[in-house]
Amino acid sequence: ADPLLRLLEDAENDTVCKFAIRCLEGDFEERLRQLEPAWLARVAGKSLPTVDGFVVKILEGNPQFHQSKLADLGLRDMVIGLLRSDNDKAVRYAIDYCNAHAPDIDLDMLLELAERGGKALTAFVVARVEKLSPRDLGLPRLVRMLAISSLQELAEKKLADGFTPGDIDQETYVTLATGDRAQQSFIADFYKKAKAKIPTAYLRAHVESPDVSRRDLRRVMKELGERPASEIGIEWLRTNLFDDRFGSTISSWLTAGMLKGDDLDVEWVKSLVARPSWRTLALDLLGNTELVAPHRIGSKWLLKAARHSDGRVGQFAHDYLLHHFSPGDF
Repeated sequence: ADPLLRLLEDAENDTVCKFAIRCLEGDFEERLRQLEPAWLARVAGKSLPTVDGFVVKILEGNPQFHQSKLADLGLRDMVIGLLRSDNDKAVRYAIDYCNAHAPDIDLDMLLELAERGGKALTAFVVARVEKLSPRDLGLPRLVRMLAISSLQELAEKKLADGFTPGDIDQETYVTLATGDRAQQSFIADFYKKAKAKIPTAYLRAHVESPDVSRRDLRRVMKELGERPASEIGIEWLRTNLFDDRFGSTISSWLTAGMLKGDDLDVEWVKSLVARPSWRTLALDLLGNTELVAPHRIGSKWLLKAARHSDGRVGQFAHDYLLHHFSPGDF
């Protein structure tokens, strides 16, 4: 029996294990009744369906391995681990054991099991999770549950019962807003039902996320454009003007007057003239007297610009001087 037991312990192939088990059960029944608990734990750690079924058969067939004794024998964790088995019989055995002797299974393991699916396993997890309060589960786990179809409805209820938009931090918001359809739908409805405004910083983080879709990027940028520049952040606007994802949209915001008066740094706009790809925007902004008063541009800069190598810049400066300055300004 010993070579067969060693083969069963060492083999990583389910077919080889099946051969070893068939030989052991056919010729060494007495030896199988003398197996050590530690050996069973090692073998069950292989996570092979045939081996898992063999282990359960040994446990069920030997009174010394009654479920009430397994914890004292050091086999509690092994049996709980069978919940992950691909052997249906092993899973059912583990569920029965947990219902009777293991009320405190790790919550993250329960969610992992729900992600694996299976009717019996799903029912077991739902029965465990629905007894817990929203705070016991915690926001990160409830967010994860939203992405598990069997737990989605339960997660939505517990989030509504135990949390408000004020509990949603920026990282959690972005996780939900860039998650699957259920997560995105939930977070949108969550703020809507509470009649709460999504913080501007959250919208900014959303569009900056590498996981945001192109469609959502357009939608969120439109929503962001309805917020005042002071909320969006003037520095954010200036920095991200040069980002391919946001440049055209921010350009349209600036042209429409999102920044004006003291909020619009004229020296920064002048610096854009030195960038060929942003020169048109810069001249449009400088030429709009509702955004930039002529005296803020200054005649010195205009006289220098009038000699610019780009004819557009020179013509702009020439025309601007004629329309907005008089000899007394020089």
